[in-house]
Amino acid sequence: SNQSGVIGSPATSNAITMTVTAPSAPAVSIALTTGSNPSCAGASVTFTAAPTNGGSAPVYEWSVNGVAAGTNSATFTTTTLANGSVVACTMTSNSSCATTTTASSNSVTMAVNASVVPAVSIALTTGTNPAAFGTSVTFTATATNGGTTPSYQWKVNGTNVGTNSATYTTTTLTNGSIVTCVMTSNATCAVPASATSNAITMSITGGTLTYCAASTTNITSTEYISKVVCGTISNTTARSSYTNYSSLSASVVRGTPRTITVTIGTGFSTDRVCVFVDWNNNGSFTDAGENVYNSPNGVGPHTGSFTPPASAVIGSVRMRIRLTDTAAGSNVTPCGVSSYGEVEDYTLNVAAAGAMLNDAGKEETTASKGYEGNVSLEAENLMVYPNPNNGAFTVKAIHEGTYYLMNEAGQLVKSFTVNADNNFTYQIENLTSGFYVLSGQNKQGISKQKIVVTN
Repeated sequence: SNQSGVIGSPATSNAITMTVTAPSAPAVSIALTTGSNPSCAGASVTFTAAPTNGGSAPVYEWSVNGVAAGTNSATFTTTTLANGSVVACTMTSNSSCATTTTASSNSVTMAVNASVVPAVSIALTTGTNPAAFGTSVTFTATATNGGTTPSYQWKVNGTNVGTNSATYTTTTLTNGSIVTCVMTSNATCAVPASATSNAITMSITGGTLTYCAASTTNITSTEYISKVVCGTISNTTARSSYTNYSSLSASVVRGTPRTITVTIGTGFSTDRVCVFVDWNNNGSFTDAGENVYNSPNGVGPHTGSFTPPASAVIGSVRMRIRLTDTAAGSNVTPCGVSSYGEVEDYTLNVAAAGAMLNDAGKEETTASKGYEGNVSLEAENLMVYPNPNNGAFTVKAIHEGTYYLMNEAGQLVKSFTVNADNNFTYQIENLTSGFYVLSGQNKQGISKQKIVVTN
């Protein structure tokens, strides 16, 4: 300082340290982080942006083929890309020393394959339908969009059978057995991956099923089945070890509960009733779901219900009722001997889902009087399966008769006769969508059945 009287001249100021950040160029790159390239039409894919020198809050603008898409986000997800679509991103940096505010990413060109729909159809290629019991029959599957190595799962009445092969050969089918196949495709972009074939319902003639023996050791004046009520079955009986009442039958419908009541002659508090049904008609009561009712212990009467599964064979199946004393030589299985109790066998006539039953447990029909004589007769127990269907179905009756298939306009579509020569069975195919009425007449009366076709 040049001021007089100043002491300590010259004087030094405080120091200011400068922070200088080098200029930086913003950049951004994108990558496919979810999904694949190539991908399938409609598949979800996600792209993620990785910024460099983007600052604290970079802004993202995504584009597909140069057209804005997505939102201000570091990720972009879409299901609408087409083959050759080009995805890119522009980032705007808020970094203080960015040499430029925006940066453009690399571009990703997508290869998108069209989706294909797998399908499979099956046909009987060796043997006939109807076929004799024990005859070898072969079914062959034809895949569409199955890929290079499709896999096959054959089913009979909904139960897995056979091997992973385009053909299925068997000698064990029973009357009413329904054969289908599920094909799983390995084709690129198969949606869905699996397809189920048409169903073939087999009409098997002749042959008898042999069931395991079942009985009781002590036939006494107590602990026996005195009455069974199930639909049209109302059977009062005396004591025995085992009795085959399979000539007595009741109708049941897939998916519809059926009530059964079993009365015990002089029961004990330890008595139990077990009911078994051979739903798949293979001569055994031990398959899954075939023990349909187990009563609590007690003197009864015991009332319960069971529901035929969707996989139950259409037609006649065997029902076994076992009474056993759980405190003395108990046997709650369908086979073998118990010390006390009784075993009885009956028949159930299984109808397809949707069939109507009247209060007596029969398929709903119209009874007729005075046909071939002035006699009151029951209506025919007419079965149509599957119903609803895709235009192909089976008609089965118990007695000989002539039937007429009418469309919604009341026009005759087809007439036919069932008798012993065709096992009282007739196959109808190639109907168009709509509602139909099947009606007919025989010595048992007039029968009517509504049929729904969707294809």
